[in-house]
Amino acid sequence: MAKGLSHCGTNGGEGAVALEPEVADKKNYSQTEEEDSDVVIVESAATATTDSCPPKHPRTTDERAGGKRRPPTPASGGCKKRGKAQGGNATRQTQKEIDEENGAEAGVMTSGSCARFTATGVEMTAAQRHTIKALGATFTSEWMPSVSHLIADTFRRTTKMMCAICSGARVVVPAYLDACAKAGKLVDDAQFLLRDEVCEAAFARKQHLADDFSVSATLERRNQHGPLLHGVSVYCCSSVVERHDLPHLVAAAGGAWLDELPASFPGHLDSVLLLAERTARSDAEQEQRQKASKVYDVEMLREAAITQMLRRRQWRLK
Repeated sequence: MAKGLSHCGTNGGEGAVALEPEVADKKNYSQTEEEDSDVVIVESAATATTDSCPPKHPRTTDERAGGKRRPPTPASGGCKKRGKAQGGNATRQTQKEIDEENGAEAGVMTSGSCARFTATGVEMTAAQRHTIKALGATFTSEWMPSVSHLIADTFRRTTKMMCAICSGARVVVPAYLDACAKAGKLVDDAQFLLRDEVCEAAFARKQHLADDFSVSATLERRNQHGPLLHGVSVYCCSSVVERHDLPHLVAAAGGAWLDELPASFPGHLDSVLLLAERTARSDAEQEQRQKASKVYDVEMLREAAITQMLRRRQWRLK
């Protein structure tokens, strides 16, 4: 079972989250490390967009069927919203004005309407959930591609943390929600980004990384260079048994997950990343690995999800 950094904080409650089996352990991790892998659900881009930013105008029956949008009419169950007459011309109230009025009446802060929060290692309080709702934002117990903010109180190598970094989501401490509640809107999160020097330094030592490793620096690297696995396909050999988190990491990093290698795979394409455990599981896998010019330890992908660097030389098996 994979282990994270228990000396840097115990696994906090995840509310209604059902925990996945932990990531596979690697030989270069100490017995004091542990991970609290989170449930991950991958949704399509269309679904993510619809859930996070619902359309402001109701659609007619024809539009839902794929036809062109047409103005609402009494026959279709719609009606025009008319404002005060100005200069003899009736004006329509904009959807923004309607939303602002409804928000004012309900006491809802509409500035966070496209924000989606989730948390790892933190048990969300009723007050925090109320703040998110009041902001007009949403909270999900599971990871989704549309998540914009991950709430964490310490650095843990969980599935949610890895996916958040890969997708460029903001990783903030719980105090961020307190600041938003006080301001009545989403505030600048720069001073609330997760900084955990103790656990980040411990992770850097275990992985033999530079001393200046930090989550904030990794997120900046990701935002500068884009998705780490853009244009890359990933295939895991049969020796990789604990792989439940890997397809979600690949998707969050912009890559493509392969359930099987193409029959025409020549064995030396850099656009295909072959991952395996150090020991082949079968003769068939051994033959497969012999045909490939490069095979890498599966741990490389999990490290890369946190660091946004593929250290191929250090993790190459052959």
